[in-house]
Amino acid sequence: MNDKKTKGWGTMEGAQTEFWDARPVFTSEKITLKDRLKLIFFPKKFLLYKWMRKKIKDGKKIRILDAGCGTGAAVIEMKKLWGKQVEVVGIDVIQMQIDLAKERIK
Repeated sequence: MNDKKTKGWGTMEGAQTEFWDARPVFTSEKITLKDRLKLIFFPKKFLLYKWMRKKIKDGKKIRILDAGCGTGAAVIEMKKLWGKQVEVVGIDVIQMQIDLAKERIK
């Protein structure tokens, strides 16, 4: 067995663990129009974020549970887009992904 830790498909503590190291679409602190246009290449996110934006404009606070959040890409994006207007919680069964998500959130 290989005890090497990886950030993509790989192993953790000697056990075979497979996961995808997804990156957030928005990589900078401030979200620009160019960043928002990137969502065109992610149709599921585009439609979800469009729906969320409409609800937030209507004055509703949104609570989201991202089951299987992986490395937290969507959690980070939603908080960058809407801040305190959304409450986002991400959970995952693979501890290595949770650890990566915590690092990215910092």
